[in-house]
Amino acid sequence: MKELVSVILPVYNSEKYVKEAIQSILNQTYRCLELIIIDDYSTDKSLQVIESIEDSRIKIIRNSRNVGRAGCDNLGLVFANGRYIAKMDSDDIAHPMRLSKQIEFLFQNKNVNTVGCFMQNFGYSNYLNKYPATVQENKAYTLFGLPCGNPSLTFKREVFDGGHKYNEHLRQTEDYDFFARYYDVLNVCNIQEPLMFYRTYPEDKRKEILSDRFETAMRVRKEFLLSIGLPFDKEELQIHHCLYHYQLPANNIYLQNVEKWLKKLESFNNQKLIFDPKALTSVLARKYFEFCYLHTFPYLKSFRAFQHSDYSRILNPELSLKIKFIMKGVMNFNKYNQ
Repeated sequence: MKELVSVILPVYNSEKYVKEAIQSILNQTYRCLELIIIDDYSTDKSLQVIESIEDSRIKIIRNSRNVGRAGCDNLGLVFANGRYIAKMDSDDIAHPMRLSKQIEFLFQNKNVNTVGCFMQNFGYSNYLNKYPATVQENKAYTLFGLPCGNPSLTFKREVFDGGHKYNEHLRQTEDYDFFARYYDVLNVCNIQEPLMFYRTYPEDKRKEILSDRFETAMRVRKEFLLSIGLPFDKEELQIHHCLYHYQLPANNIYLQNVEKWLKKLESFNNQKLIFDPKALTSVLARKYFEFCYLHTFPYLKSFRAFQHSDYSRILNPELSLKIKFIMKGVMNFNKYNQ
């Protein structure tokens, strides 16, 4: 008999999308599941929509006050009976094979206790969110941010049986905080295909939320660096934030200082062996390339900085991406010389 999966679905004012999210779980090819829906004191018709769907696998919990996602997730764990715990958002859509593929992956990989996947944006973006594949890469990536798409995750139950919970004081970025606090417990892999469809919204509607996320993430990131004993100054911390939040201004950051900081991370890890050295170097190479590519300085400085770095021998981008990189530098050169 297949093992039971408990899918936890917090809902707050999602009357337009929640039915589609629920149906995408009920229509999974993996049938042995319970869907724990927690209405977080919605003020719209979300609860009525939820209650209109008849399926014996649904459990509905109605909060007497709004507690946020972290509170809902922790509450859902109390009611969950499954051998596996899956996350879900009220405005996203799960691929029909999501749970089947994730449960099979966890069954076949005994050392893995958490599995995610790529997430395909839809709505106001068609970007494909990709995440590292291996356990060691994901641990190293946690230095910068969440190494997986939170709504795509499925856990083995023992992750939470150890008393690990989300921080209910956080209204944003509680997922990254969870991974940063328990990075040594969470053995995460990501299936390298999109099994989740992630709904996106216009930037003006997300501006306040994104600002809160940035601030919380920067605080969590700083605390994570402190927790592993890595020393840093104000400029190095700014660089570290910019290596994840590419929207942050970087015009006062020198490329050589970015590479210097990454080398410092490598050197520190070689002494402490907190992360797998090879995995960390791979993550740092990717981060340096992304920073140089997205922050294109004039006179092809960004392209040349990456090409002359040790990281270019670790990460060798496709020719088409190199050409785009050069063209960005040329265009920036022209902009600075008009």
